[in-house]
Amino acid sequence: MRRQVGPRVWLALATFPIAAFLFANAFVFSKHEFWIAMAGGVFVLAVLAVVIRGLALYGAPADGLDLAIGFGSFAGLYATFWIGDKIVRFIRPVSGGEISAIYDLRSQAPLALIALLLVFVIAPGEELYWRGLVNWALASRFGDGTSVIVGTVLYGSVHLVTQNVAIILAAVVAGFVWSMIFALRRRLFPVIVSHVLFDLFLFVLAPVG
Repeated sequence: MRRQVGPRVWLALATFPIAAFLFANAFVFSKHEFWIAMAGGVFVLAVLAVVIRGLALYGAPADGLDLAIGFGSFAGLYATFWIGDKIVRFIRPVSGGEISAIYDLRSQAPLALIALLLVFVIAPGEELYWRGLVNWALASRFGDGTSVIVGTVLYGSVHLVTQNVAIILAAVVAGFVWSMIFALRRRLFPVIVSHVLFDLFLFVLAPVG
């Protein structure tokens, strides 16, 4: 039976080119002002999510299990990336330069400012848009399984502009985990917790490599 969806679903999916442009702007066109461009772009996407879906979703109640899932998925992702870094560097030595290029971005701003942007704008804003809007629209039209797969592909695809295999793989792996959590819980709180901690540790507190 065909799913009956409203215009908000199609409007949500139609915003993807905007997301692709904003990510390209941050990673390519404004790469020397990356953090400002990234924060500004994600803020725009978060506003789109709120305007299209309304505030009801973001006020969904959370419980202890959501918090545990958020912390647990972060820990699992961080461990996976820590181990994966060692394996990838051994199998593909050139990856060391790609990973170093990611951390070169830390020199563009004070770490305290980067941490604030990650915690209060970039990580939660990405979840509002990618899981709260894009995955929601895909699930509404095609079902949860498709939303996880296609949502992960879309999230990974906007990182192709970086031409950095490490960044693309990180986006695909993390995007899949967060898409799965959102499909199972139907709440943004656990994925926001996971994403915030993941970004904060990976970029500021305890970079891998």
